[in-house]
Amino acid sequence: MLVYGKDIDETALVREMGAVVAASGAAATSPLLVPALGWNPLIALPLGGLTASAITRMIGDACIRHYGGYGGESKSIRIPVTSPVPAA
Repeated sequence: MLVYGKDIDETALVREMGAVVAASGAAATSPLLVPALGWNPLIALPLGGLTASAITRMIGDACIRHYGGYGGESKSIRIPVTSPVPAA
């Protein structure tokens, strides 16, 4: 299978796939650390969300760098700014 013209079925990518699985597992188990550390259980929900978001972002950025072929600079989207419409 090709992604951005690169073969993703090669066996050299097994390490990378293992790293993605391990990072995802670490993100999924982070809320379980809250009771083990004796913290307030209400912290588990935001901790899980923030950890999952951070891991997803890191994996996505690494994949875009690897498969997208750019050197890490961010591709920004220009959104035209319009003046607000005055109320009638």
